[in-house]
Amino acid sequence: AKVLETAHTDAKTWRPLAARLTSSTDFIAIGKKSVTKRQCYIHALENDPTYDSITWRHLGSTLTPSTTAIVSGKIFTQKDCYTTALRIDNKDAKAWGKLGKLLYSTETATVRKNTVTKQQCYIHVLELEPTCAAAWFALASTITPTAVSYTHLRAHETPEHLVCRLLLEKKKKKKSQNASTIYRLCL
Repeated sequence: AKVLETAHTDAKTWRPLAARLTSSTDFIAIGKKSVTKRQCYIHALENDPTYDSITWRHLGSTLTPSTTAIVSGKIFTQKDCYTTALRIDNKDAKAWGKLGKLLYSTETATVRKNTVTKQQCYIHVLELEPTCAAAWFALASTITPTAVSYTHLRAHETPEHLVCRLLLEKKKKKKSQNASTIYRLCL
C-alpha cells in the first residue's frame, strides 16, 4: 500500500491491489483512506481507460444490474463495463460470457458497432473456447424449439407411417377404454 502513496497514477498498481481483495466489501487502507475492490478498478481505469479489458470486466463484476460506477466523470453500468472490455479486446471470452449472462433473452448490446444477442454472446465464447461446458449449457438455454404443425408432419407421412400411426392410435384408444372400465369398477 505504501507504493500507492507515491504512485497514485499507475494503473498497473491498482488492478493487482484489487485482485488481492476477496470480496467487493473488502477494503484496504491507503494512507488515511479505505479503498474497496471497485474503487481500485475505478482508479486504474481513471489513470488509463484503455489499460486492458480485464480491468473493465472485473469492474463490471463488482456491479449489480442496479448499480453503476463513475469512471472519469462518466457513468458505467455492468453492461457498459462488459461492452467496453470487448471494445478493447473482442477475444475476451469471459467478457462475452458475462455479457451473455447479463442480457435478457430479447435484449441486445452493441459491441464494436455490432448488435449482439444473448445467444450470439455465447457463440462468441465457444468460438474462443470450444470446450467451455458452461457456455454450451448457456447456449442451449437460449434455443427455443420451433413449433411444427401437425398438418405439416402429416404432409410428409408415407403409407407405411400412416399404417403405424393408425395402429398406435387404435392401441392407445383400446388402453384408454380398458382404463375407464377398470376405473368404473372401482367406484
